[in-house]
Amino acid sequence: MSRAYDNAADGRFPSGRRNLIINGAYTVWQRSTTSSSNGVNTADRWQQNDATFTQETSIIPDNFQYSMKVVANGSGTPLLLQKIERPQVCGHILNQSITVSFYARSSNVNAITKLELNDEGGSGGRPDGGAQTLSAADTWERITHTFTAPFSSLTGNSVAVILTFATSATVYISGFQVEVGTVATPFEHRSYGEELALCQRYYWKAGLKVISAVASGKANNTTDANFYIPYPVPMRSAPTSTFSGMVIDFATSTVSYSSVNLFASSTACLYNATGASGLTSGHGLLLRCGSDTDFIDFSAEL
Repeated sequence: MSRAYDNAADGRFPSGRRNLIINGAYTVWQRSTTSSSNGVNTADRWQQNDATFTQETSIIPDNFQYSMKVVANGSGTPLLLQKIERPQVCGHILNQSITVSFYARSSNVNAITKLELNDEGGSGGRPDGGAQTLSAADTWERITHTFTAPFSSLTGNSVAVILTFATSATVYISGFQVEVGTVATPFEHRSYGEELALCQRYYWKAGLKVISAVASGKANNTTDANFYIPYPVPMRSAPTSTFSGMVIDFATSTVSYSSVNLFASSTACLYNATGASGLTSGHGLLLRCGSDTDFIDFSAEL
């Protein structure tokens, strides 16, 4: 483990799209700001396991707005990982050195027990960077580790970067960067809009306000209606969807319906509501949230 150069960027370092990680500053949280459930449930693109993961706004490194707070639950294997899509995002890493850098803070200097890469679902291997020991407790520190040409072949659909934590640790992580080369360059900050668009390739959510209009559509007949839902950006693949409380506005009335058929591609979804009553064929309709907790989401996570 080494400590990285971390001054202002200068002409020696390339600019633009160095960081293969999406949402490395933990700015986008479409699902929730805290969760103890395994999976991608809090900060976008970050998969969690066997701990409580929470958005932190007070304990943060300089020049960052958020960190990820990880509180291990005392059992299992606490993990924080991101799967980097290949070949679309990391198609240029074969036989190349890869440098991982991130800011960390914990009262336990031995909180980070392992840093790994992994060819997810493939045969390229699982390079182990070992434990990443902090030099002091309760102090932000930038940790870096370079994997020297870890992959000569890749067959999976993604490469995961994985942090494993001690089962008794509370750890804060921010400014996560993965880049090709042997130098940890200054963290690549992106605007919120740019980061959100990158996240929405894998997941996006609409709603959570009773006034939120999700889509416009039209009645096919008196009981059936179609709504066309374009995605903000093309998604990685045809997504799965969950939804709750969607209602139809027709003229001055709110219309209920009994069932939904979804037909999703990687660019849009057709929402077919059936079992309604009182619609007029060909008339325009609005699909919206019935309450402030209702939503529709689409997931094409790796």
